[in-house]
Amino acid sequence: MRALTNPLFYILVSILSSLVACNHEPENEVTNLDQIRPKAAATEKQVDTKNTADTLSDFLKTYANDSCQLKMAAVFIDSSQAKHFLNRFSKQHFHVVCRDSMNQIFGHQEWSFKDTNQAKEAFFNWIDQFESHQPFHIGSAEKIFNEYTLITLAANKIVQINSAKKIKYQDWLRLLSSIFKNANFNYVIWAQPKKNTKWYRYKNAQLLTL
Repeated sequence: MRALTNPLFYILVSILSSLVACNHEPENEVTNLDQIRPKAAATEKQVDTKNTADTLSDFLKTYANDSCQLKMAAVFIDSSQAKHFLNRFSKQHFHVVCRDSMNQIFGHQEWSFKDTNQAKEAFFNWIDQFESHQPFHIGSAEKIFNEYTLITLAANKIVQINSAKKIKYQDWLRLLSSIFKNANFNYVIWAQPKKNTKWYRYKNAQLLTL
């Protein structure tokens, strides 16, 4: 009888020890992978990726305008402009980098505003921030741009196109005009490195010097 009692005793002790250990399991111990899998974040990331892909696809379709001959081959999101000065004034804006069939790289940025007054106010605040030797205002010819740069103010939108190589800015103006349903551009800034900045209006597909 004693030989039987000892094994039973040890078995009971082992079971009780296991139960006690389970009851004292640390509260922060991971017992299920679902506890650490970021479900919400993963879902949001998937949605964002899809939206980004759709947006970039739309951009390529927009650039495919035969009359403008821009011949864009690829478009990428430009995350380096996330803190652009104008972003604080515009809830709807985008920054992309485009590459054409000749491997020329363009920056394309656009900001939308509530109305024309808000767009003008943001525009003037922005050009006040330009690094010029004197206040940069309408008609200023100072050489302050290091790249070929086209800036337009049309209705409630501001657009900037820039590239290290020369831009066919009139082709871009035709494209933007068609996108904005032939809206007139109140101001057009055309700048080239080491050359005086030029100001225009764009009305009925014609550039008018200010």
